[in-house]
Amino acid sequence: MKNPLSRFITVIIMTLLLMSGCGSDRSAVTEQSSEPSYSGASDSAEMTGDGSENKDGIDADGGNEITDNRKLIRRASLTIESTEFQKSINHINGLVSAHGGYIQNSQISGNRYGSQDNRSAYIVVRIPDTKLSLFLDGAEDLGNIISRSESTEDVTAQYTDTQAKLTSLKTEFDRLLVLIDRAEKLEDIIRLEERLSQVRYQMDSVTAQLKMLDNEVDFSTVSLEIYEVRLFTSSEENDILQRIKTGFMESILSLSSMIQNLIVAVISNIPYIFVAGIIAVPALYLFRRVSTSIPVKKLKKRGKSDGNNKSSENNNDQK
Repeated sequence: MKNPLSRFITVIIMTLLLMSGCGSDRSAVTEQSSEPSYSGASDSAEMTGDGSENKDGIDADGGNEITDNRKLIRRASLTIESTEFQKSINHINGLVSAHGGYIQNSQISGNRYGSQDNRSAYIVVRIPDTKLSLFLDGAEDLGNIISRSESTEDVTAQYTDTQAKLTSLKTEFDRLLVLIDRAEKLEDIIRLEERLSQVRYQMDSVTAQLKMLDNEVDFSTVSLEIYEVRLFTSSEENDILQRIKTGFMESILSLSSMIQNLIVAVISNIPYIFVAGIIAVPALYLFRRVSTSIPVKKLKKRGKSDGNNKSSENNNDQK
């Protein structure tokens, strides 16, 4: 009896062991099958990470697009010395026309007749923003560049706010039109029309601001100061040889200018000299006649008086 019972118990134990082994295998299989899901989750996470990076990249591109669409106002100024003043002015006019710009303001002084001051000019030009660098490079051929400066002002935020304000006003304007159509009372209609006129005025003002900003952005402002000189300001070190050279050249130019002024003065005053000669020659002739006749009469009178004095003296001596 013991043998069958023991065999039965042994069979039951082996069955239990086999079942436990299958359960462990199934759990292992389950774990193995679950691992791809986790890897898939990690892959999806990585894909999500890649997607976020791509999204960031798109944002970055969008950022670059926003950067490209920024509203920038560029300004520049040049101070120039020129030995050929009128030629420089003509060159500026040519540059402005060639680059599609226009002259906003122009002031030229020192060209009055008889003025000893050198001429100078202050010119404000508007150049398309895309042509600003080309214009500045071309302006360097005008003469000796003393100073050059450039500045940029970012008005993107101001422009965006102004656009948003205009959009809001347009929305309110459309709503007011609808309310006026639906209004039945005369008081409501009058009140709505008053508000409508106010909104229309604000819209016109904001639109003008946007146009002004667009003009400032599309056309850069360049201020030019041009001075007529006889010698360019030296950019080299101010050593003694350079000072001697500059002083010598200035002396020659001063002497040449003095001689030219003297020649101009003499030639331009020929009519006055001719009239003065016509008056002076007869006057000098009369003066000489008068001056020569007066001494002769005086000498005759003086001779008679001397003779009388001598005769009286002789008479006294004889006595």
